[in-house]
Amino acid sequence: MAITLSAGDDVLIPDPGYTTFTMNAHMLEAVAVPYPLSPDAGFLPDIAELESLVTGRTKVMVINSPSNPLGTVFPRELLIEILAFARRHDLWIISDEVYEYIAWAEPHLSVAAFDTDNRVLSVFSFSQTYAMTGIRVGYLVTPPGLSATMRSVQEAAISCVNAPAQFAAIGALTGDQGDVELAREHYRSNGDAAMRLLDERGIRYLTPGGASYLWIDVSFASGGNVADWAEAFLIAERVAVAPADSGCGLRGTPEWFSGVSRMPR
Repeated sequence: MAITLSAGDDVLIPDPGYTTFTMNAHMLEAVAVPYPLSPDAGFLPDIAELESLVTGRTKVMVINSPSNPLGTVFPRELLIEILAFARRHDLWIISDEVYEYIAWAEPHLSVAAFDTDNRVLSVFSFSQTYAMTGIRVGYLVTPPGLSATMRSVQEAAISCVNAPAQFAAIGALTGDQGDVELAREHYRSNGDAAMRLLDERGIRYLTPGGASYLWIDVSFASGGNVADWAEAFLIAERVAVAPADSGCGLRGTPEWFSGVSRMPR
């Protein structure tokens, strides 16, 4: 965002979406404009809705597939439509693809593969693929000519990743990739088990296509206040969930929450 936004610019942010997207925009004094991912659209971006949100200040669109916290995976046709939308309005696309290897319904596709005019910046991470969430190693793929600018921003922000983390990343890349497949199937098995239990109880949820989350409707139990219900659930059951009205969720669907699968240590 630091190389694509200035103070006062608008950035389109998925809603529900990862809360840090909005935090980052605010740190740059940019304006986070949520675009709704609603049940009626299968919790995927709606191009007509996006068109209605664009102004002369709009500079960037953030997309996230597979999605945190929804688990949705963007199909090829939607990625091409999003690129056409960005081209019409001359927008940058920042594509968060940190769950690229955790997809089941259909293979993950990177929007950059369809980018013909160099407007996509693709964000990747070792955190989810290699269970390195605390080690904080990621990488960015930029259009031609932007890597030098990004290096300057990186140096000003973090200088460099510490050496042990870099060696861990090398070990992950050069090690047995069969472990990635085992982890993906483990997450999928957890999700399947959770969905079977929800089906038995008649509880509504969004079937995920990837990532490690379940987006669950708890209106039957929450009395309309999911935040309080989630806190009570944590105290009683020792399970942490994120309520949709906690900043990551769509304002029109506060009765939902995202359940996070337990990761192996």
